[in-house]
Amino acid sequence: MTKTYAVIGDPIDHSLSPAIHNAAFAFLGLDCTYIAYRIPKDDLAEGIESLKLINIAGFNVTIPHKVEMMKLLDCVDEDCKTIGATNTVDSENGKFKGYNTDMDGFLEPIKKRNLSCKDSDVLLVGAGGAARAIVAAFAKEKSGKDVIKGDGDPLDICVLSEHSIAHGDIILKAIPIGGFRLLDKGEADDKIIAVMKGDEFYESWKDIKDCPPSFINRLKHYFLTYKNLPGEKSTCEIVNIYGKEEAQQVILKGKEDYENHFGE
Repeated sequence: MTKTYAVIGDPIDHSLSPAIHNAAFAFLGLDCTYIAYRIPKDDLAEGIESLKLINIAGFNVTIPHKVEMMKLLDCVDEDCKTIGATNTVDSENGKFKGYNTDMDGFLEPIKKRNLSCKDSDVLLVGAGGAARAIVAAFAKEKSGKDVIKGDGDPLDICVLSEHSIAHGDIILKAIPIGGFRLLDKGEADDKIIAVMKGDEFYESWKDIKDCPPSFINRLKHYFLTYKNLPGEKSTCEIVNIYGKEEAQQVILKGKEDYENHFGE
């Protein structure tokens, strides 16, 4: 029985994927066919149901569906979960599993040329599913760690103030100035650093680079040890310290993740 594969997106007529894949199938002697299937942005759920009706064996995902497709999958691999987007879907017994090959596809030619991403400034034009994969790829290269998942806890924000605040009956405004990318047993547990708005001492710190090195070292020591019992070996490590702009992006991603799980 012929297996049918597809690429979905909108627009899709320009895609070379059917020509490339069908040529590969013919060369390998596989009884398979590959089609381009246009699904408008607002019709994704209905389009996926149509693919199920023809017993689709698998499909690739392109603009504008890489992020929204995540909501229609039965399960995903770790890269998908980390990136928040999928570009490849496998169908087995009516269940869809998502994968993401954009990250490795982006890193491979860079590594072949022996180029280092560490400590590089990156201009990323675009904000779609592929952009998410590139961000994850650079995070992986900068930290020297495999892409990691979150710890499932709310985002931690350490607010600096000269005032002693012993309880939480009052909500005050705070301004993020940076953060620490902390890994706890391989899971991301970022610590955002913020200053209380209007604080006479700390408000002069506009970015984490404004903090004295001795103060940064005190914060690092605290975050690396506050979970430990006396004499217990730390399971945490700090792999990156980032500034105000990245801290704002982490907060926005945390907000987005919360809304995806619990609604606005």
